[in-house]
Amino acid sequence: EEILLSSQIKFLDGGEKRNQGNHSAIVRSLFHYKLIDRNSLDLFLSLQKLRNTAVHGRTKNHLTPSEAVEYRKHCRVLEKVLRAAISRARMLRSVVPGDAEMDAHFDSIIIGGIASDTRKLQPGDLFVAVPGTKTNGEEYIADAINSGASAVMAESRPSNIPRDFPFIHVANARRALALSAAK
Repeated sequence: EEILLSSQIKFLDGGEKRNQGNHSAIVRSLFHYKLIDRNSLDLFLSLQKLRNTAVHGRTKNHLTPSEAVEYRKHCRVLEKVLRAAISRARMLRSVVPGDAEMDAHFDSIIIGGIASDTRKLQPGDLFVAVPGTKTNGEEYIADAINSGASAVMAESRPSNIPRDFPFIHVANARRALALSAAK
């Protein structure tokens, strides 16, 4: 299941007022799942506040022509960031193999990608701990969590990860990585 929210980003340049609460919730969810950074969230909130007060004419403040140009420029930058985040976003259940075991309440967690190397892991990604010939990926689970992984998939659950952290148990991590990456 891909999250298709691009139509809801239209508020950036003239969208409907009634959808702004939804937009705020969507952007906050993207931030919560580490798909956008704090600067993008702050930019969104400041643009939304400016739009609510000046563009809708709710106060006597109106944008000057130079402010309007600057506003639209920031909207375009933010729209690119949000579109990139939305295009990466997937529901956790949609990428894990069918034979994987995980708590049902983690099904709706949003991930941004899949990584098996903590050096390439981006915040919000699913980390797959693959056993290797020299090192075991499970040795890097703590590093993955500290780097912002949204969930971990492995053949066994290490004792050092919190019980409430999303963990997916698989019989074969290498096979699970291939199946997940193919989705």
